[in-house]
Amino acid sequence: MEPSIAFFIAGIIGAVVGAVVVLQASKIVGRWRPSIAPLEFLIVGHDDAGKTSFLNFLRHNEFADERMTRDTLEVSRQGAFQLVRPGEMDLPVKRILDIPGPLDPGEQLELVRREAPRILLIMVSADNPTSSRWLRDFAADLRVLLSKDSRLADKLISISVVLNKMDLIGEYACGERLAEMVKIVDTALEPLLMSNVRSIAVLPCTLLSGKGGEKAANRILASIINAAKRNRRLVPK
Repeated sequence: MEPSIAFFIAGIIGAVVGAVVVLQASKIVGRWRPSIAPLEFLIVGHDDAGKTSFLNFLRHNEFADERMTRDTLEVSRQGAFQLVRPGEMDLPVKRILDIPGPLDPGEQLELVRREAPRILLIMVSADNPTSSRWLRDFAADLRVLLSKDSRLADKLISISVVLNKMDLIGEYACGERLAEMVKIVDTALEPLLMSNVRSIAVLPCTLLSGKGGEKAANRILASIINAAKRNRRLVPK
């Protein structure tokens, strides 16, 4: 056999073998692509802040202008479900709790203590003038609770303060409100970053489909997923 022909055949064989190896490797990697271990959520916040709207986004991928919500009259426990995120890591939820908005902040804090969630979402409204005082008081009491309750502090891996309804205030006011909320959270909760709580974020959003709602909601989820990754809350598929 001519050397040139031999080299040509060897090249074809090498290309075929290489393609097979790459294909099999991709299948193996896909099979073992990590996912997040099921997480436990608790959603708290003042009245009419969008707590149920965010839960509807998680469960049904629908926003406030797509799925009507009724007043939550009692603590609502939602069972396990899987939030599928095309092109992103899926988010499995073990359980999630939604609460009535008018529930006293002290009662909400007691729920945090009793339920000991992995993920705590604190919802406040940008257009509500009382939200700053509500968040300041709640965050200060939460810091005290976590300093005394090691079981809760060990479990809690993410606190997300979600500043909802940014579409209802002016552009300049948005910046002011966000800066105000960040200052409140930094003052009250920053010391928790030195403990077992690994992620504390203030995230502005508007839970409406036509106003960047999906992008904002996915930013919240990304913050939660990153906290879970840092805490090794990963399992093989």
